[in-house]
Amino acid sequence: MCIPAICGYHPAEPKMSLWRRGASALETLVQILPFYRKDDADKDQIIKNLTAENIHLKRQLRNRSMDLIDQISSRRQWQKRALEAERSLTRNPFVVLLIDGDGYIFENRFVSDREAGAIKAAQELYAFFRDSVREVHTNDEGFSLDFEVAIRIYVNKTGLATAMVEAGIIDNPEQMNSFFVRLTQSHPLIDVVDCGGGKERADEKIREQYRHYTSIANCKHVSVACCHDSGYVPFLEKFQKCDDGKEKTSLFATGVNVHASFSTLEFKRIICEDIFRKTPNFTKTQRHSATYAQIIGSKPALPSPRSPNGCSPVSSSGTDISRYSSSRSPIRVQSPSTPTVPVNRYGQRVDISLDMPSEVCFNRLRKRTKNGQLCAEFHLNGKCSQGKGCQLDHNQLKAGVKEALQYSLRATACKRGLGCRKADCYYGHHCPAPGCGARPSCEFGGMHGIDQTIAKHVPAVSS
Repeated sequence: MCIPAICGYHPAEPKMSLWRRGASALETLVQILPFYRKDDADKDQIIKNLTAENIHLKRQLRNRSMDLIDQISSRRQWQKRALEAERSLTRNPFVVLLIDGDGYIFENRFVSDREAGAIKAAQELYAFFRDSVREVHTNDEGFSLDFEVAIRIYVNKTGLATAMVEAGIIDNPEQMNSFFVRLTQSHPLIDVVDCGGGKERADEKIREQYRHYTSIANCKHVSVACCHDSGYVPFLEKFQKCDDGKEKTSLFATGVNVHASFSTLEFKRIICEDIFRKTPNFTKTQRHSATYAQIIGSKPALPSPRSPNGCSPVSSSGTDISRYSSSRSPIRVQSPSTPTVPVNRYGQRVDISLDMPSEVCFNRLRKRTKNGQLCAEFHLNGKCSQGKGCQLDHNQLKAGVKEALQYSLRATACKRGLGCRKADCYYGHHCPAPGCGARPSCEFGGMHGIDQTIAKHVPAVSS
């Protein structure tokens, strides 16, 4: 055996030391043998470790492979569900028109046509709304122009029919009911819902229906026909802050019958000019109109609230005015020294509340006006624009008559409306009748649900 060859395979220091000391081959082998054995043990341990690591890695690989298979299967299932959900969202898209029928009244040409009026109204409204929605969303990617149209009309049928009979548009209330029945039968997705009397009945239904439809993914557009009533504005303001609600919503207006407060809303607008009446009011000679003559008891016909000469004649023959006392809490502010007019945050005129005079005062007013008309301009403003040429009663009034006169005239709608800036205007600028519900026959058209909180005073005008 060649010692150098043996030593050459193991560089351990003890072996080399023995070799340099000239140790015998046997001694050298005895000395270096433990090192070789240790090396072999280390190799065995390394092999065992590698084998164990290999087994562990194989097990992990197998587990990961199984996880991957599960993930792939799960992903495919979720992809399938996502595709099905996407198809369901785009399947059967529809749009909805919610109409407050107390403010949006079909034109006379439809209602008076017993045979085909309702069908024509349904066809024109359906086609107009469908085409308008398509035009609104022409540039919207992903908006399908192939959709169903649903129309929901909420109305006080009895109140509307009564008003239209008195206006001479229809012969009897049953004709109005027949019109609504034919309107409903004309299309499976057109419904007319009778909400009965009361302002909040239709309002509440429209609010909840709007909330319901905006939450449905298949409902791509909701248009609300309620622009005559400012009471809807606070509710709709909440939804214009929501991107989905804002994109889905439009305001359906007649072009004229739009309350000023709706200008604060940023929704899209659909203007319909030839299906509904421009204003829900009929004539001012109906017994449901809240005019001064009704309130203090004119029996058959109502006198004009203003005579041609500019003065305001007042006559009466007696009834109970207390039913028109305001249901709101009195709003009292100190009048500024310079002529101004109180307005709310929308710039609409606010009427300062008046204390209701006693029945004695109203009796004195009735008695005074039995034989002649009072000049309201003279008695309330202290001057008469007609001067000596005025033929109305300028004589001194008994105590309380002036207050009764002023209170009574508040029940007559001001012709200037909510934009009136006349400081000494004694007519009303919001409906004083509790529970009126903005009925079609009320002369305070567009003056219901007005915010009576004074935001500021604006300069008044002399005339």
